[in-house]
Amino acid sequence: MYLGADTKEAAYTAFSRRANVLMLEGWELGWTRIYLEPTRYGWSYFVLSPLLYMALQDTYFYWTHRLLHQPWWYRHAHYVHHESLSPSPWASFSFHPLESVIEALFIPALVFVVPIHVAGLLFVLTSMTIFGVINHLGYEIYPRFLVDRGVGRWFISVTHHNWHHRRFRCNYALYFRLWDIWVRTDRWPNVSADRDQRM
Repeated sequence: MYLGADTKEAAYTAFSRRANVLMLEGWELGWTRIYLEPTRYGWSYFVLSPLLYMALQDTYFYWTHRLLHQPWWYRHAHYVHHESLSPSPWASFSFHPLESVIEALFIPALVFVVPIHVAGLLFVLTSMTIFGVINHLGYEIYPRFLVDRGVGRWFISVTHHNWHHRRFRCNYALYFRLWDIWVRTDRWPNVSADRDQRM
């Protein structure tokens, strides 16, 4: 039986969300560091812990994403995500089961080690979902002046991630372009041919 691209992406997406069930079960059993009282670690930690989670997740994602682009890993797992050369929102969480285990378990594992308020965790998970879907829309929704200049240059945009789906060997990060910039894998569609060839 033939499954269309959207159907396959939806099925892979459903599988990749299963790690969240593990996290919720652990919380219910009292095994995680998820807490309910906002002042438990102070207001500063309450506000900054979601950003800490996002920075840690971005670091983990960058390096595992680069690993998944190595020949063996790409051939056996990551190719599923890249079957979508022109990304769609379904592609944002369309992963081979092996990649799902690698990528989707990080936040659930982190809640067993690093404290976070339930609202902060919801913020992180919601942000991850929104960023993932937006970055796979296939067309830029942010104004060019925001994407090209100032603070906007530090964040992933649709254009930035589309370039990854077209070129494969650049733009690996999830939220922030910092790792791509630091490790020199940051590419922009309007880079010179000279710089692009050094990739």
